[in-house]
Order: sequence, then structure tokens, then C-alpha cells
Amino acid sequence: RQSSIANYGIRFNATKNKITSNIIKFTTSAGIYILDANSSVSGNIIINSSAYGILANDSYGVNITSNYITNTSFDGIYLKNTNDTILSGNNISISLRDCIMVSGINVNISSNRLINCSYGINISNGIYYNITSNIIANNSRDGINLFIVNETIINNNNISFNSSSIRKFYLPAFSRFLNFLHSCF
Repeated sequence: RQSSIANYGIRFNATKNKITSNIIKFTTSAGIYILDANSSVSGNIIINSSAYGILANDSYGVNITSNYITNTSFDGIYLKNTNDTILSGNNISISLRDCIMVSGINVNISSNRLINCSYGINISNGIYYNITSNIIANNSRDGINLFIVNETIINNNNISFNSSSIRKFYLPAFSRFLNFLHSCF
């Protein structure tokens, strides 16, 4: 099936869905938008989205596999407050922001090809990430950027020709509070 509609290519707020083998072009919002769903998104082609390729918000148990996403104005895949998620075998290129942007708990990111974005993988706030066997190349910023992320495994990735390879920033809330108190005196 081919879809050349505006707004979202596919949008759903339901559980246990399978979104497979769709061609989605020229959307003004996300190519695929998932809200609060335990679902599978695989084998889709998303081209020329004015926002996100795939956006999952406040979701759990989402499997996003083997999708081809190119030329997005925001992130190729954006997971916001998403838990128990698998991102595997996706091919993402030419996103003006991040190939993959994630915040959540227990996210596995493996065997993806992430090229020509701002960040290859950008993770903000979370715990229990497993980042393995990805190709992350030619991104204008970091290959992998971790911001306030704990208990993360980064293993067997090919990270090349990014502005830098891996950057981690961690400042727990208590430390920020102490720094604030110190600046008052």
C-alpha cells in the first residue's frame, strides 16, 4: 500500500497492533505515530516526513524493526517515555536532528544503520539501555550521546566519521541541588 497523505501516515492509540510493509511519503507530522501501545512496527518505508519518521509517546513493549526511514525534518525514530522497547535492523538516514532519540527504561538498540543525521543515537534520561552492533556514521554531532543515563551497555558498534564518538553526561538531581546551594553562598 502507498500513502501520500498529509498529517500522520498512520496514527494509533491502541494495543497489540502490527504495522507492516507500508510506504509512507510526504507527511507533515510523524510517518507513524504510536501512543500507549504494545505493538510491532516493521518493514515500513518512510520518506520525506516534515517531522518524525516514527514517533512513540508514553508507550511500552513496542518493537520497531527493519524499517527504512530517510529525509525527516526531526528525528528518524523518537521514543518519548517509552519502556521495554526494541529497535533493531532499522536503516535511518538524512534526519535533520537525530537518527534515534530516546527517553525511557529498558530499551534495546541493535543492528541499526544510522547515517547522516545530527546525532546517531541521542538518549536523554533513562536506565537499562543496551546499544549493540549498530553502524553509526557521518553524523554531524556525536555518534552516541548519553544525557543522564544509567546502567547502559555499549558493545560492538561501528562508530565512524561523526564529530565525536561517544559522549556521556551525568549529573544526578542531588548533585544539581548541592551545586545550587553552593552557588547561593
